[in-house]
Amino acid sequence: MRNGNGAGDSFGTYLNRQQGWQTLRASLAADGRRLVPYSFRHTYSLRGHRLGIDPGAMAHSMGHSLEVHLRSYPWASASNTAAAFARVAPMVDPT
Repeated sequence: MRNGNGAGDSFGTYLNRQQGWQTLRASLAADGRRLVPYSFRHTYSLRGHRLGIDPGAMAHSMGHSLEVHLRSYPWASASNTAAAFARVAPMVDPT
């Protein structure tokens, strides 16, 4: 991993040589979907969001700002605000 390329490039090269990765990429491509090494980060963010981890905490855990997180991962944006409030509404005392 010290040939001048970044760790991400080296990881991509490694994955592209693996039969399982090649098979999965081909299967997804047949459905019009794209699989890249960066898919791991996207999946991490999406799973955190689905588990209810707030975008600020996800951004911090991924090493970028909240602004970058919201711009890069649309499922963590304001479009999901209503669902988040609906989820906690039963816990709020109306009095």
